[in-house]
Amino acid sequence: MKLTPLAPMSIRDFIRKTVGDIEVLELSEKSLDEILKEFKSIQSSLAKTPIEERIKIFDKLGLIWRRKLDNGELENLKKTLSELTGYSEHLIELEFNLVSYLLNEANIRRNLEAAFNNGVEGLSKFIKIAENEYFKYMPAGPVFIISSGNSLIPPLIPTTLSLVTGNLTILKPSISNYPGVIEVYRNLEEIAKNDKTAETILSAIVISYFTHDSPALKHLLTKTPLGVVNFWGAEPARTVIAKLVAENQYHPRLIVNGPLTGLAIIDSESANLAAKELALNMILYDQQLCSSPTQAVFIGKLEEAVSFAESVGRYLDLIGDKIKMKTKDSALYLLQTARRALQFKGVKILFSNKHDNPWTIIVSKEKSSLQSLSESLPEFNIYNRRRFIEIIVTEKLDDALKIIESVRLNPAFKEVDKVQSIGLALSESNKNKIIEELPNTGIYRITTLADMYMRSAIEPYDGASIPLLFTYTVYRRDVKHPYEIAQLF
Repeated sequence: MKLTPLAPMSIRDFIRKTVGDIEVLELSEKSLDEILKEFKSIQSSLAKTPIEERIKIFDKLGLIWRRKLDNGELENLKKTLSELTGYSEHLIELEFNLVSYLLNEANIRRNLEAAFNNGVEGLSKFIKIAENEYFKYMPAGPVFIISSGNSLIPPLIPTTLSLVTGNLTILKPSISNYPGVIEVYRNLEEIAKNDKTAETILSAIVISYFTHDSPALKHLLTKTPLGVVNFWGAEPARTVIAKLVAENQYHPRLIVNGPLTGLAIIDSESANLAAKELALNMILYDQQLCSSPTQAVFIGKLEEAVSFAESVGRYLDLIGDKIKMKTKDSALYLLQTARRALQFKGVKILFSNKHDNPWTIIVSKEKSSLQSLSESLPEFNIYNRRRFIEIIVTEKLDDALKIIESVRLNPAFKEVDKVQSIGLALSESNKNKIIEELPNTGIYRITTLADMYMRSAIEPYDGASIPLLFTYTVYRRDVKHPYEIAQLF
């Protein structure tokens, strides 16, 4: 397979590299400089284009993708992404269906309206905020997005919003989702044949892979006039990127969407329905999303929690046999080692030995049993614990708050900063008791357990609005009379 950048036709200077079995054509330092020297004129052209016209281009992009999906034109791509990501084709199909939803005109507009509540028209002209006072939202770019590889959808969200808000946008996908990302945005070429706005947007997007030790990547981060760097990922890359950005004399904003995780809270009254919901969220993306539940708190008695875990296991068998998991022998050996260590410590454990659906549930009383395991088996980290969940049992609802806050201190979760998403399956009375206290734990999202994996068009990402982060506000005041202080002089 060969990964070819999406860049202006005038760019021909690439660096040829091999990553595993994949041939990569990286944009060179010279190419990046050629692209970026045009950023002011490109962003100026986009800023002058009515925002509604920009939004409609992405709606058309989604419709083209939907047409290709329905016509079976993406079958080979589905197989390719399944091989690269390790996800089943069934899950890749789900992602493909979400692309047109993400690019839908109404969803993009709702996202912008939630961010710019004074009016999205401010992205293309001054809008009146008060008497004689106006705002205009300007692109803060060029924007460089370093995306994660756990899904096709995450790279599309900041890239689309960066382009809609008028930024020249350079995207570095992961190798695992690169072919899918390229396929989505290459469809702009079809629209641009007959649409000036699409042509401008096409000139504003650049997609290229860079190896971690790439001189071109270092040049881009340290020497070029970037306005925003948006990094999605974990250590050690996060610290490396931050140090490089700090060297840049143009002082771009660094926006980090760091490693986070999800936690479910269930009570005995809601356990029957919650079992299927928890199982589904464990299987979707094999718990590799920042919103995926990797730990759960059960409010009730130990025997009720064990019964709940058994029910979750039955659904993991049922759903997991349809959405199979691609597992290497080394990962299975590590999992078996961890299971034996937990059993030796007397931890209640349920599991499946199926090679393509090796789920594991452990039930702990009042505190995590994974803490000591991480000391003896550090490689069994959150990224290697797939279809694996710990259910901590407590009879006190308030203990759930302490458990949420303890995640960042638990060595078993040292790869993540904290809990991002809380999925609730609680009785109405328990929900009412805890709902106002949950934000104090530092979490970013509260959803029902069933809906943890799904993103609303209007919700922020990790507590911040992406459109706002990719823009800045120009303030204008037209005063027709001097202020009183001026009369003193």
